[in-house]
Amino acid sequence: MKDYKKIAREKIAKQNHMHALVYFVYAVISGVATTATYGVGSLIVAGPLEAGFSKYVVEVSEGQTGKLETLFKGFNEFIRYFVVGLLKTIFILLWSILFWIPGIIKALAYSMAYFIMIDDPKIEGNAAITKSREIMNGNKGKLFGIYLSFFPQILLWIITFGIYFYWLIPTMLLAKY
Repeated sequence: MKDYKKIAREKIAKQNHMHALVYFVYAVISGVATTATYGVGSLIVAGPLEAGFSKYVVEVSEGQTGKLETLFKGFNEFIRYFVVGLLKTIFILLWSILFWIPGIIKALAYSMAYFIMIDDPKIEGNAAITKSREIMNGNKGKLFGIYLSFFPQILLWIITFGIYFYWLIPTMLLAKY
């Protein structure tokens, strides 16, 4: 797991803090969409916005210089990414009704859906979720371990009153990818 984190940190270090700006804009748009519309706006923009952020992570992972405008590329295929975002939300919510643990397990299982859609422009939402679930079969524990390995940095996020979050989340997503 340290290799994933090390590679992610090395790639992020080359971005001159662009990742923090991209995640800040992502968080502001998500926050405004959630609070201004009592959560409905969040459902509408979450899929395309998360897809754009995933595209940003893919670019950085491939050694490219990340750009802020990449965050909005998910809106170019709005319906496609809206559907997968909506389906993920519904499925995770339904699993969470049983108890929090199944919801967390399914969130981990569906976590690669946007990356799959980026790699395969023809795949649709439900098929991407299914493929993500198949890929993550036997790997959810590893991903949870990667997330858990960031726990000390999460404490740093708390100490900095959330400011460090804008550096932490992109690094975590890059380590995941």
